Amino acid sequence: MIRALLLISLLLTATSCGPLGGVPIVTRLDSEEQANVDQSWANMFSPPQRLDRTLLLDTLLSGRMHERGVDELKLVSKKRVGDALVVMEVDFDRLSPDFDAFTVTYLDAPGLEMRHERYTFDEVKGRLQFLSGIDDVISSPDLSDAERERLTEERRQQIEARQKEIQAATQPAAVD
Repeated sequence: MIRALLLISLLLTATSCGPLGGVPIVTRLDSEEQANVDQSWANMFSPPQRLDRTLLLDTLLSGRMHERGVDELKLVSKKRVGDALVVMEVDFDRLSPDFDAFTVTYLDAPGLEMRHERYTFDEVKGRLQFLSGIDDVISSPDLSDAERERLTEERRQQIEARQKEIQAATQPAAVD
């Protein structure tokens, strides 16, 4: 139970971050936020040598500018699993949101693709919201307190059951 609560709290903390903050999605900014980010970039590089090396790094890190408001982002991570390789990729394009994706590919030792899963931005966001307990229905002002409490308890049980499945997924497979 403590592991489940820890995971949920980590997800809640990370949902506002992009892929380098622990979540494989990039937050889309509204037009005003995007205009502010664009102006910040213009200011930082007017002229191109305006900021010294350390100030540039500090500014980029402090504003999460490596992923916040960028036009495109591609992140690739790899994990060896025995002789096989799992490749995870995050693709983000501000101008083409339909192509944003988190993909997971399993390649066997000779490099043949054995499994390939592509998750859309909405799928990833939806699963993060589910696992963190965020639910627009439960927070609806149209619900009675009793109905909200019932739905909240139902969701808690669903999350707890899913956390058990997630924990089991990282253990050796059961042999029938």
